[in-house]
Order: sequence, then C-alpha cells, then structure tokens
Amino acid sequence: MPSVLIVDDHPAIGLAIRTVLSRDREFDQFYEADNAVDAMAFLRTHQIDLAILDIEIPGGDGLRLLKRTREEGLKTRILAFSALDEKIYSIRACQAGANGFISKRSGMPELHNAVKVVLSGYLFFPAEAMSALYGNHAESATSNMGGLTDRELTVLRELARGSSNRQIGEDLCISNKTVSTYKSNIFAKLGVSSVVGLADYAKMNGLI
Repeated sequence: MPSVLIVDDHPAIGLAIRTVLSRDREFDQFYEADNAVDAMAFLRTHQIDLAILDIEIPGGDGLRLLKRTREEGLKTRILAFSALDEKIYSIRACQAGANGFISKRSGMPELHNAVKVVLSGYLFFPAEAMSALYGNHAESATSNMGGLTDRELTVLRELARGSSNRQIGEDLCISNKTVSTYKSNIFAKLGVSSVVGLADYAKMNGLI
C-alpha cells in the first residue's frame, strides 16, 4: 500500500488529509513532518511513495525542499498543496520538480483526486503550469516576477509581511547577512527602495 508523508506545520491540515485518504482502504501508512529539515531527513531514510507538501513550511521553503529531493535523486512523488497564488506557484512547483499542485482552496475530494492521479504516474497541474512545462507559456514564472529566484520570492513575502531580517533568517536557517543580500537583490530587480514598496508589489501580485 502507498506510504504518504504529509509536510505541513498546521496539525488540522494533517488531520484533514489523513481523514480523507484513510477512507480509501488503499491508504494506511501516514507519516508527518512540520518543517523542511525533518521532512528532508525522513525522505532520505524512508521509502515514501507520496509527499503532500505545503510550500510555506518552517526551516526552509517548500520549493527549495522540492529541488533538493530531485537533486539527490529521490523518487518520492510530490504533490504541492498550498494557499499561495496558484497562477504563480503552480508553475514554480512544476519547475522545481513537483508531480502536481493543488490549492488549499480546493475541497478535500479534489485533493483526493489529485493524490490518485499523481500516484498513478501522471501530472496534476493547472493549465498555466502545464503550458510552462511544455514551453508554450508566453512568459515564465521567473520573468513574471521580475527575475526573482524562488528563495528571493520567499524572502520578499516575509519582508512584505513585516518580518525582520533576524526572523527570516531563523525561519529559513540562513544568516542575517544572507537575508540582507537577498533583500538588496530584490530591491535592485524590482526597482524599489523600501519595504513599503515591496509590500505594495507583493499585494499587487497576489503574494500576500
């Protein structure tokens, strides 16, 4: 039977996923991690068929975790499950190596369907992400966001929410100096000069 790792720092989400999937007798092995570090360690040491991954998790963002699993050759199929803007992050997740993306705004029956599709060996993405995957999207997710990398996009969101450099560094397990470097790069790429400007940009583009 398929084994499922749920990576989310909200216990209620994990409970809801287990409840829905456990109704299907095909699923009976569930594991959980509430941060990127523990999730990566678990994936390295256990044979997991599917990881349901929240992109916004402590200890490093989910997109970075996705890339690391692919760089290390891990075969776990990964379904990104996120409340972030679907038009932006489904493409980012696709490019990072996910096998599917579903919004947390979707119902649990739709999540169940996505899980079945991904475990069957197929991709499950919105049309925008599929177009980007096959090279038909007029503008990539990177160009749409001013050329920001995934990590810069994560730092931008946190700055726009009012987090300090220290808080961001602790959440992403990086130094204050590294956060400052990301911040300078973001300012330069977006042509803004203040955190207020970043917050306005984030709101206009559905990032917060």
